[in-house]
Amino acid sequence: MKVFLHLLVLGAVGFGSTATLASPTDQTVHAETEDEVLARVLHELEAIDHLIVDASNRADEGAVSQLDYPALRHDLRTIRLGIEEFLLVPRNRIRAIPPLRGVYR
Repeated sequence: MKVFLHLLVLGAVGFGSTATLASPTDQTVHAETEDEVLARVLHELEAIDHLIVDASNRADEGAVSQLDYPALRHDLRTIRLGIEEFLLVPRNRIRAIPPLRGVYR
């Protein structure tokens, strides 16, 4: 759990450092489109995936609690594919979204 929280913090810090937290004045200077922001989200998700792989390689296999890294990566991939599909597919269709399957304990 500690590793997962650390990954979330790193991801939030990394995402926050590249994301624009724009005030109303900033928005007039450069108003990013939704697609541009989602493209940045995809980039950040890729970076988070690399962090997850790194963490899983360093995991203590003898620890009492284990993070389910394969489930975490699967769920991250599901999110990434959903964003990619949104960016590629005409937006007038509604689709069912499969539930995330991970239990990260």
